[in-house]
Amino acid sequence: MLSPEQIQLNKEVFQLILMNKIYPECNLSDFCAIDILNYLDETDFYIAPASSNYHGNYKGGLCEHSLNVYYNLIAIYNTYNKNTEDYTDKTLTLVSLLHDICKVNIYKESFRNKKKLDKEGKEELNKKGLPIWEKVPYYEIDDSYPLGHGEKSVIILQRYFILTTNEIMAIRWHMGGYDDITKSYIGNITANKAFNNYPLITLLHMADLASIFLKLPDKEEELTIKEKGSVFYETEEDRLKEMF
Repeated sequence: MLSPEQIQLNKEVFQLILMNKIYPECNLSDFCAIDILNYLDETDFYIAPASSNYHGNYKGGLCEHSLNVYYNLIAIYNTYNKNTEDYTDKTLTLVSLLHDICKVNIYKESFRNKKKLDKEGKEELNKKGLPIWEKVPYYEIDDSYPLGHGEKSVIILQRYFILTTNEIMAIRWHMGGYDDITKSYIGNITANKAFNNYPLITLLHMADLASIFLKLPDKEEELTIKEKGSVFYETEEDRLKEMF
């Protein structure tokens, strides 16, 4: 869970990175960073969860996840950039911070009954030996703009940016094998061809997976590692000083 202060900090850091990395490279054909930030302010992006049941399924999880994907993508790109194309700051920032923009305004807070568990994870029973049920909050999906996942993010972003082919491909296929379309014969062939032809897809997919399955260091651990471009900083202020 995130505190209101952490949610606000994530919002400010997100906006600062986006303005510093995307705005300077915008051209006259782009509505650009200011417009996308105005759009996000009209949505629940900064307080929405990243999922309903899995990673970041709590208030503010979507923005937090997006920032972590950004930090991981920069670190991964710095590791593999000799074997890939050169990507601009704008491209790396755009595909990471905004890859999940498709998730705005789709999660609704609700309640459901769940069996009560004790500290050991065992079901608590009443005097009759039956399970005790309790009402717990959760997020349900109510998508009023059902266009898919990666492709939906691309469609939304094309209202504000003239996306490059690399950006389109990376955002569209960032889910990799988790995308339902890859379960079909043609869909799997299409995804494999995209991954083979556009290395940025793999970089973004790796950053996304790392943000989901690998625990990032906590600030309380008083990190001493300061690897430029990655998540390893003692404070947000230290990280921003290095980035800008």
